[in-house]
Amino acid sequence: MFKKLLKNIYLNNPQLSNKIIFQEPIAMSNLILFKRYRNIINVYNQGGEKICIQELNMCEYMIKNIDLPIDKQSRWIGFIQRGIIDKNLTTVDEERNFSRNLFHNNYKEMNIKIPKTINLKD
Repeated sequence: MFKKLLKNIYLNNPQLSNKIIFQEPIAMSNLILFKRYRNIINVYNQGGEKICIQELNMCEYMIKNIDLPIDKQSRWIGFIQRGIIDKNLTTVDEERNFSRNLFHNNYKEMNIKIPKTINLKD
């Protein structure tokens, strides 16, 4: 799945072809999240009230610049998640459940041990 997505990105953005390969597949999962958060914000903003504009701009920037280092992508994802959770557009549980499969698949592909799930609610 990630290889197919990567190929599609290369075809649509040939300038990225050499920059992103070393970060794949994590960058591809991050791209999915940036697009998800852009869509969540856009759907809400269709109702008239405009919220999370900074987070939306961050999504747009990262979608166009997915070749930036993974640590920067990860920090921005965290900032965006905090913003959209603060506005009740999603929840920590929803995002954890959505992203867990993405990243667990990455770990398997990269032969990285999947970390144990930790419950911090108690």
